[in-house]
Amino acid sequence: MNEAIGLIGEAYHDFGLRRAKVIPRQRLYVPEPAYEDPTWFSLNVIPGIVPRHGVAAIRLNAVHTTYRPTSSGTRQTIPSEFSGFVLVWDIATRELIGIVYDHAVLPLRVGTTTGVATKYLARENSEILGLLGTGKQARAQIEAVLDVRPGIREVKVFSPTRENRDRFALAVESDFDIAAHAVDSAEEAVTASDIVIAATNSADPVIFGCWLSDGAYVISMVGASKFDGRREIDDEVVARS
Repeated sequence: MNEAIGLIGEAYHDFGLRRAKVIPRQRLYVPEPAYEDPTWFSLNVIPGIVPRHGVAAIRLNAVHTTYRPTSSGTRQTIPSEFSGFVLVWDIATRELIGIVYDHAVLPLRVGTTTGVATKYLARENSEILGLLGTGKQARAQIEAVLDVRPGIREVKVFSPTRENRDRFALAVESDFDIAAHAVDSAEEAVTASDIVIAATNSADPVIFGCWLSDGAYVISMVGASKFDGRREIDDEVVARS
């Protein structure tokens, strides 16, 4: 994680100097009528060139996304396993130097982006981290934040399923040698936390601005849906930021 954060930071630096090039991701959507709940098939295309690292790459993947009502009346986005890969070329020789299964490196790549942002945006004296979600992305998010903010002394974990949040909190304690405990609500995880992470698959807000302490740093992994405009954070979080 530490090495990857350094590399991603260099890539963003190249981009800031207008040396690195990227085309914003392109997604093609079509409805998939074979599923009981509303489901879409999407093809995802992301190209980029990083001269500092001497490489160009393109990511291609295919995924089904289902919008499913939950018992609380909200709707969640439930992506299946991705089917895709990343092609990597050497700029100098035009040689194809890598074919990488994208899902294997996805949590690391997303985590490193969080790590770079946290390095520059979160308060250096941050001590308490609140996490919503215990899926595949959540562990890498924790690892990245702890890498750049080693002063974190406590992690609060919430997931709607008690077994999942208890299991995840125990794993965080074991893997990172830090105090971690499951809490009973999203509000409890967010309240009084210096850094808040939403690593969920929710299409409805799970972080509300009225819960945030002044100066809290918020990480949200799910942006507005193409179809219904929903997201993990409410309008007040955006307004306060």
